[in-house]
Amino acid sequence: MYLDSDRYVFYTDESSLKSRSSAGIVCYEMGLSEDALSIRLSREWCAMECQIFACYWVFSDVDDLRPVTAVMDCLPVIEMFGELQRPTRNIALANLVAPILSCLQIIKLVWVSGHHGIGGNVVADLAAKGNVGGW
Repeated sequence: MYLDSDRYVFYTDESSLKSRSSAGIVCYEMGLSEDALSIRLSREWCAMECQIFACYWVFSDVDDLRPVTAVMDCLPVIEMFGELQRPTRNIALANLVAPILSCLQIIKLVWVSGHHGIGGNVVADLAAKGNVGGW
């Protein structure tokens, strides 16, 4: 499991089923588990949109200058956020996320293989499926 006592570390995951879509987030601060959250979203949202929302939630929730690491099993979302740091054709998404990204000191995006028993990813997956506290 990826933990660092000098960073906020968030694991995010998504779930998109016929009846609902949701995002799961688990936060580790100072190397300790803070919270796990399940957020129910519109059932029309695809899995990637749920993952993007989870990242947006994470980035907008950090309120100090400590570096942030977002860990997820969705490589296209990691690539998309990486492209936002360069000139991009997705102006609407860049305009939405840029103010939040510019307020954060350092963002590190880490890919992990899903469904391989990685602690934070397992909890985020359970949260995405609605098996932890929700909003």
